[in-house]
Amino acid sequence: MSKNIQKQLENVVHGCASPCHSKRADKFNDAIDTSWKIYANSSFDDMLDLAKNLGKFIREHYSDKTKAYHIDRDVIQAYMNSKTERWAQKTLGTNYSRLKKLELCCKHVYFRDKGRFDWDMDNVAAPKSTKEVQHKNKPIPKEVANVAIDDLRGRASEVVNAVVLSLNTGE
Repeated sequence: MSKNIQKQLENVVHGCASPCHSKRADKFNDAIDTSWKIYANSSFDDMLDLAKNLGKFIREHYSDKTKAYHIDRDVIQAYMNSKTERWAQKTLGTNYSRLKKLELCCKHVYFRDKGRFDWDMDNVAAPKSTKEVQHKNKPIPKEVANVAIDDLRGRASEVVNAVVLSLNTGE
């Protein structure tokens, strides 16, 4: 194991990557344990980002934790709690699931230390997000709409009608 916990977690993600394998075929084969495998490139990228962020968090806040098996429920809970202001509720839930998978990946990659890995993810509470929800359908201010209408008038396009309609309906 590397001395850098961030590199250990990144190594775990690389060790569980299964590019060019069929997830569907593996699910139908009872002899294959798919719980630790990372199939999709997007999932790999997301898991790698999570591993880097978690490793960085641990190095900054828990310098005594130097091995991946030193991570425990309190560290994971503190990490999740630190993200409540920046992550929406859906993101918190997604990353909670990814942390569960990361623990399984650690157990797979560092199999000789499998008994040491117990992040106790079942007892980590997914916190509530405090991030303010931004409304996507927020109407544009009248001043901005009027400038857009003035610029669009006289063009061959009918886009000006959409801006006028949006301004008058507030949507």
